[in-house]
Amino acid sequence: MRTAWPILLALTACATAPHASQPSSCLIRDENLQPMQCFDFVGPQSRAYGPQTCREMEGRPEYVPNLSCSDEGLVGSCTTGAGSDTEVVERCYRDPDECRARCKRHAGTFAPVAAAPSP
Repeated sequence: MRTAWPILLALTACATAPHASQPSSCLIRDENLQPMQCFDFVGPQSRAYGPQTCREMEGRPEYVPNLSCSDEGLVGSCTTGAGSDTEVVERCYRDPDECRARCKRHAGTFAPVAAAPSP
């Protein structure tokens, strides 16, 4: 029985970890349950640590396995670790200037979203 314990522990970890090819994200909402930020865990290593990373975020984080962040209402995004195992894309749903500043602090690449033309 003593040798079965590490195997059981490893199987449990594998069963609960997100699959490296499946999308996963962490959605942060405000007090009115409106989206403020969402983080797409793109790289395989960032996906593996996604649930833990999400739990450690401030605000009201909600880990969302098997779904990417929504583009609806997006004002900008920030990519860190582009093309690497640790790539993460932060999607911002308000205050593009603050999003840009956070992105700069984390050495990311900011991409603004153009506002829709008014009719």
